[in-house]
Amino acid sequence: MPAILQLALDLWICTGLWCGPAGRARRSGLGGGRHPPDQECRSGCGAGVKKALPGKTIVADMKIMDAGRIEVESAAKAGAQIIDVLGTATDATIEECIQAGKNYGAKIAVDLIAVADPVARARQVEAWGRLPHGARGH
Repeated sequence: MPAILQLALDLWICTGLWCGPAGRARRSGLGGGRHPPDQECRSGCGAGVKKALPGKTIVADMKIMDAGRIEVESAAKAGAQIIDVLGTATDATIEECIQAGKNYGAKIAVDLIAVADPVARARQVEAWGRLPHGARGH
């Protein structure tokens, strides 16, 4: 099996400009500090990455903790094929991520960081739905 290279891209800058309201404020001189990318940036930059890297698997390592359906939908619509949810999220959040992934053709990875019993949680989650390569942990 060939090696798979995973490259992490922090998309704070999109097409040379910061994205969304925080970026507009920063560009106008009103912003300060570091702001997380908002929905507009995530969708726009994600689509740009997908277009720039045709045929590559796009992973949205979002570490979703709540609002799973909305987060998975936005990431999948932006081009992500694998989307990450935290294993410490509620069962309902993980289940809605899995269902939204099925609805939008994306796979869900479960990050087992800080899970008290990662093997038990992985088995539990695998019983609920498809995962790209099983659950993973750090």
